[in-house]
Amino acid sequence: MTSSSEIAPYLPSLRRYSTAVAGSQMIGDAWWLAMLEELVADFSIFPSASSPRTGLYALYSRFYASALDRVPTWNLAGGSQSGDTDVMLLSPVRRQALLLVAAEGFDMVEAAETLRVSEEEFEEILTSAYADVVIQRTSHEGEISMCTLANATTSRRLTYFLPTPNGGVEKREYTPDVVVSA
Repeated sequence: MTSSSEIAPYLPSLRRYSTAVAGSQMIGDAWWLAMLEELVADFSIFPSASSPRTGLYALYSRFYASALDRVPTWNLAGGSQSGDTDVMLLSPVRRQALLLVAAEGFDMVEAAETLRVSEEEFEEILTSAYADVVIQRTSHEGEISMCTLANATTSRRLTYFLPTPNGGVEKREYTPDVVVSA
């Protein structure tokens, strides 16, 4: 059984993750704190997992999903004024997948376990998230848009990189059904 001392080192990074997932420090902190209060009240809700870190993030993922079910009218996508890709425009599960791998350093197996999906399903979710980011980037920035559109119309292959379980990077290609450009 996991103890509070085993999950304590991961609480600051989970708080950062909660802020990134929520798109707001105030909302992220509220969700993080509410989850911790539930956990303190009943530690038996802590899921069995391959590691305390994975279990903690899996518990947060469940809590986050139930919070979204209770408040479906929240519009957390504030948009970016700098033209950067707005991760809040991704669906909640795609946003979590991207942040688990890119920001939190989870490998594919840990991230799939955290979101309670198979590794194959997680790879599809992550691929879709990366594709959504490419579409956002191309719609926000005209020059990149034209380059990507020209590349996509000639080769129709987009390239992105995924972290590997051993800490390396693996090159992947994606053929979109539709290329959106501004």
